[in-house]
Amino acid sequence: MNTTNILIGRSFTADGLPMEGSGVLLKRNSPTARLLLAQQDTVIIANPVTKEYGAAVLVKNKHGKEVLQGLGIIPPASVGPPPHIHPSYDEIFTVLEGSFDFLLNGKTLRIGEGETIVVKKGTAHTFKPAATDSVCSFLLEADPPGKLNEVIRTIWGLALDGKTNAKGQPNDFWQGIAIGHELADDTLFVSPPPFVQKLLFKWFGKTATKKGYKGIYDTYTADDFWKKRVEQLATASVQKLTYGNER
Repeated sequence: MNTTNILIGRSFTADGLPMEGSGVLLKRNSPTARLLLAQQDTVIIANPVTKEYGAAVLVKNKHGKEVLQGLGIIPPASVGPPPHIHPSYDEIFTVLEGSFDFLLNGKTLRIGEGETIVVKKGTAHTFKPAATDSVCSFLLEADPPGKLNEVIRTIWGLALDGKTNAKGQPNDFWQGIAIGHELADDTLFVSPPPFVQKLLFKWFGKTATKKGYKGIYDTYTADDFWKKRVEQLATASVQKLTYGNER
């Protein structure tokens, strides 16, 4: 049996050199690949450290209206984000491919293909792929929209420039403070307690700004950055693989 795969999201250094081990292989007939191929102008972003990939895509919501949602493509080995809360908006996750284990207020729920879960604002949560041997993906809508798209682009851009640690977190204390200060009303981690985080960001946020750090960088939020540093669909590699004894 023949199947065609596409390799997308390979990352490149500032000098244009490919980063070893970057990129994700998708079966061309998979739900994730079909959605991307139907919107080839969408911009793919990537984190070469955590090996996560994303894009903004147009999909129809439950009312039949086309809305812009985030597509997350997550590797099977991902441990997911740290438990966190969004004080000001709900998140609506719909699993596109594979399955995910969501941890909501200490309770684990497994969500499979085509299923949706709504994470209400103020709810402590995290998630990770349930599958251990295949790519998983989901669609995400924030209601109302928050700053997460801009901050993810900033953190992943820092990762591309070698400014994060092995967990994909900023390796500079002041950079972490600047991002936390920007996100104080948008996203907070469960630990340390949110009120402690807000105090830290309030105390040190202005110092981080004076030192020239930002929570969101225009360079990283611009599409041009990602078009130069991450392989897009227009130049994605196509691979034909043969399984079994068929010729």
